[in-house]
Amino acid sequence: MKYFKQLYRQISDKRYVLVITATGIVVSLFLHLKATWTPLLLDPEAWAKAIEFHLNYYPYNIRFPQTQATLFVSQLFGVTLKESFYILQYILVLILGPLFYNYLKTLGFGRNWSLVGLALLMFSFPILCAHFEPVHTWDDKWMYGFLILTFSALLKNNWLVASLFFTLGCFAREQMVLFYPIFFLEGMWCRQKLGVRKLSLVLSIPIIIYGTFTLIMYQTADPHRWSLFAYNFENTARAADSIVSLWISFGFLWFLGVAGAVSIFAKKSEPKFRILFWGAVTALPLTLILGILFTYVRETRILFPPFVFLIPLALVALKNLWAKLPAEKSKVFWIITTCSGALLITSGMLIAPYIWPVFDYGSSAMLRRDLAGVQIGLSLLLLVGVVVSRFRK
Repeated sequence: MKYFKQLYRQISDKRYVLVITATGIVVSLFLHLKATWTPLLLDPEAWAKAIEFHLNYYPYNIRFPQTQATLFVSQLFGVTLKESFYILQYILVLILGPLFYNYLKTLGFGRNWSLVGLALLMFSFPILCAHFEPVHTWDDKWMYGFLILTFSALLKNNWLVASLFFTLGCFAREQMVLFYPIFFLEGMWCRQKLGVRKLSLVLSIPIIIYGTFTLIMYQTADPHRWSLFAYNFENTARAADSIVSLWISFGFLWFLGVAGAVSIFAKKSEPKFRILFWGAVTALPLTLILGILFTYVRETRILFPPFVFLIPLALVALKNLWAKLPAEKSKVFWIITTCSGALLITSGMLIAPYIWPVFDYGSSAMLRRDLAGVQIGLSLLLLVGVVVSRFRK
């Protein structure tokens, strides 16, 4: 009987994981097809030019997975380049869901909280609206997958596997390099367990393999990149693009992530908390600083990779807050919470046009503004929850 209960629990887990992941995909497709114009509606000639651009221009031509896989699937199954691209992108999302759920379980979150974390990932702006302009997701989901695999392997002390996944992630997108500091630090903290030889091997694999590749393929960066900070904040409209992108990359999770990091500060010596805490402390600032200074920060996907630390930290804070609310959540509690949430979200959406009246990059401007308002509303709901929990004390 115990065996059958465990089997049922495993099947049930996977069922809910697939339901949440599939729901995210369906909502994403609906938004891309109905909400506003997206590259999903471009004609075949435009897609041929997009593929040619990614094949021939640096640094896009050194990011292999998505472009090469798109060509391969298109030729193998006789589908258009556009169809091939989106088939691959949504298959990747379908894979990311279970991977991230298992990662959260490895971190020690129970079934329900891991499902909450999965929902936070699937309904985040960079996943849900990945192919809107100006998000422009291309190779990013490949890197997301390798990030999850890398830190899942680290948590299980599979260091050689983690090193290989990390290296593959660099080939997917060079932004993976920003996670080398926490990879290195974790290696140094585990040096006695690993031994000098194994530690040297796992830390040097990404440097030797990807470093050599980068030196061979290196080209001078576009000089325009060094002036992008001024571009990002040159006027009110461009500043709105940048600030909204920074805001909706994580929205209310920014506050929860900070709260989660503070709450586990004393526990950061434990391996799983150490990775989350120091991963956030290293990767988030690097991502933000380099993203703001040297990229079009309006492209929200650039800011999203630290989700591997921020979403788990947000779950820690949510668990703490949930524990301070009434143990028995009555129907009245759920009715009040639902009505309050709807009212605050609506208020946030009404406020957003006054905060960001105009955008420089007009495509999907209304959608981005509305979603920024939704995040304002959710943040206010979170604040209400904090106030209520304090009042109960």
